[in-house]
Amino acid sequence: MIHIKDRHVFGVTIAVIHVIEFQKRGLQHCHMLIMLRAEDKIRTEEQIDNIVSAELPSEHDPELRQLGKKLMIHGLCGTFNPNSICMVEGECQKKFPMSYQEETITNVSGYPLYRRRNNGDSVRVGVHEVDCRFLVSYNEYLLRKYGAHINVEVRISVKSVKYLFKYVYKGHGCAIMEMNINNNESNELEYNEIKQYILCRYVFPSEAFCRLSEYKMDGQSHTVYRLALHFFDEQQVYYRPGEQRQAAGHAEGRDTQLTSWFKLNQSDVDARPYFYIDIPEYYVFNKQSNTWTRRHCYRQIVTRMYSAIPRNAEKFHLRMLLLHVSGSTSFDDLKTVGGKELPTFSDACIRLQLLEDDNELQMALSEAAVYQIPRQLLNMFAMICLFNTPQNALQLWNDNKHLITEDLLRQYDNNIAENIAPHHINMVLNENGMTCAMHDLPEPINGFPFIQYVEEIQEVNPEVLNIGQRNVFDSVINAVNAIDRA
Repeated sequence: MIHIKDRHVFGVTIAVIHVIEFQKRGLQHCHMLIMLRAEDKIRTEEQIDNIVSAELPSEHDPELRQLGKKLMIHGLCGTFNPNSICMVEGECQKKFPMSYQEETITNVSGYPLYRRRNNGDSVRVGVHEVDCRFLVSYNEYLLRKYGAHINVEVRISVKSVKYLFKYVYKGHGCAIMEMNINNNESNELEYNEIKQYILCRYVFPSEAFCRLSEYKMDGQSHTVYRLALHFFDEQQVYYRPGEQRQAAGHAEGRDTQLTSWFKLNQSDVDARPYFYIDIPEYYVFNKQSNTWTRRHCYRQIVTRMYSAIPRNAEKFHLRMLLLHVSGSTSFDDLKTVGGKELPTFSDACIRLQLLEDDNELQMALSEAAVYQIPRQLLNMFAMICLFNTPQNALQLWNDNKHLITEDLLRQYDNNIAENIAPHHINMVLNENGMTCAMHDLPEPINGFPFIQYVEEIQEVNPEVLNIGQRNVFDSVINAVNAIDRA
């Protein structure tokens, strides 16, 4: 860690996270994720080749070559040893032997392919000659310095970094097995997670020693703050069964990080220039008093706010305001722009030009109405609600419902026509986990079957068809009837 963080083996390090794990044989190893500053990020093939090698060390460096042979060769598998522990269904889980690669390729599904040239170079491992295809990638300096197996990989995409963050905290591997000698099928097995953890986890002496000695098993360079996000009096409340009323009463008088931030801005003028997301860098949240107090020592902080999906429009826009508005003293003050309190957080975002309004969507519908039939407009409106998240879907509906229901108004009265269209919109939204209510759209009234509308608008009067149309119509109807009879 000293060489990586302080002596900058790979470049200036801005963040590090690591976890120590124990193999099934009891040996410990460390998974480490290193993030470099922008100037030192590894982006090109030449930079990768300067840091990572996947080829056998040169014969002109016998010391390094011996270390590579001894420490960095993947346990022989494949045709050399089909019964190796890494083999599953005839293939190595670690993808060895690798393919030859004349030049390093930077990004293949988020991972680089290191240079492994077919130059005829090999070393003898046991009775087999092994080339670079079985070599685990390494850094020459670290291998020579520590004489230990240190696998070095370069990750250049967000996709792979996200996977590594999950991997380092994946936990120990274990298997739980329970034998039930009672043949009574009605006997239900009770799963006690704590009991199973104690009974089924085997701890090797080396791991036991480390834990009894209180050695740190993980570490990270930054402290992560997660900030609350909620509406007025809608914060999360945790309670034991039967104690809901007491927990609600207790939470009513207790501030969250968000409400405490409002109070901090009321009492401390120095805090007002800071956004909610930046406040942990300068203040510490005291969980006993539920207040923000000034920070007296510097810490590396990463702040996260609970996410909000766009379909939950008001919470999504509340979060957006908290990211762009500083010094707010209340929820009402947060949605006050130019001295005027606006009805919703969405309106405040629009007034602050944090969001575009629905003018573009309105223009798109108006343009489509010139050449599209009402049924197509209905589908288009449903897609807008699904993918574009309009700021005021109800207003958009009211402005365009006369165009969307134009053909229905010729067959039904206004109330029925305006109920059929929401049926279709709701059906499309339901297929994607949404409802009309999420967009404040009128919900369809039960009692008018949507399928009746589909059947009626598809009904064709054969008497009004010409000869060519009638031939096509009869062919289609006969084919459908044949399928039904089959």
